[in-house]
Amino acid sequence: GSLLFPMVFGLEAMAQAACYVTGTEKIKSLRFKNIILERPIPVSQESGTTIEVRAEVLETIDHAKVARVEIYCEQTNYKEPHFAAILEINPTIKTSDSKLISKEKLRTPIDLDLGTDIYGPILFQGKMFQRIDKIHELFYNTKTEKGECLFTSESNGCPEDFLKINQKYGNRFLIGDPFFTDSLLQSMQLIITQEACLPNRIEEIEIGYLNQVQPRQGFIVKSKLEKISGHFLNGNAEAFHNNNAVIKIKDCRLKIIDHLLTNPPANDLVNPAQRDSKIFSVFIKKMSEIEHLILPKIYFTFWKDFLNKNRDQRKLVVKQWLRE
Repeated sequence: GSLLFPMVFGLEAMAQAACYVTGTEKIKSLRFKNIILERPIPVSQESGTTIEVRAEVLETIDHAKVARVEIYCEQTNYKEPHFAAILEINPTIKTSDSKLISKEKLRTPIDLDLGTDIYGPILFQGKMFQRIDKIHELFYNTKTEKGECLFTSESNGCPEDFLKINQKYGNRFLIGDPFFTDSLLQSMQLIITQEACLPNRIEEIEIGYLNQVQPRQGFIVKSKLEKISGHFLNGNAEAFHNNNAVIKIKDCRLKIIDHLLTNPPANDLVNPAQRDSKIFSVFIKKMSEIEHLILPKIYFTFWKDFLNKNRDQRKLVVKQWLRE
């Protein structure tokens, strides 16, 4: 079988090539523009794959060195670029105009087990890429076809472990932490759980404060998604550290490649009561028809952390609900 070459490692390869041809050693910020990802790069689990990176130096923009970079692979005999982008090295990073995220929103995360509810059933990423730690907001409005996700992330030590094993990276990633950057794209997929998507084009990815942010520090990420046609969605995301937007993804066009109607919608991940009610009601109705039973009216509700309460607390909650 084949896997897909992670887009974030494509960005790292582009950054390495661009820095080499421009003679850049110290990096404070990077800006990828007009990123084209129309051809995924398949990777054989048995033999891997070989890529070829081509870079061309362009004119300087506001003191930032610029290069056009393309990635080719053996699947198309190195004739067609699979990934391409314009890369600005050490551009001036403008202050984000986004409103600061209040501590109140981050106080209580949604009651989800990321290891069993999200990674595996919804998101396919392996252990190193599982960087969404706590989800604080998640919704998708089926009428407006818009949604949002707010999550926090802490380092799991995988970047350091990866670099120790893979010495060819020179003990550092030029783009910061690629595993964390990937989580911004994951959060877009999490908003639209019933559509499997892949990035197709991205207008801009800006990575700043590379000389200040430490790999083990925490981040807050807010992403937004909007369906723009029957086949495409448009996403934006920002990652904050100490109130600075350290990563910004602007106008990421996601191509829908499959419909996964068996996945629970984002709203049902947050509050599964409605979905569970429908499933249980259909089952009970079917059984009652077989046994010719007349059923009382059944109500469902969702209590966060209900099972974590002791017996007396659960009884109190149930009595209160019954009175209502």
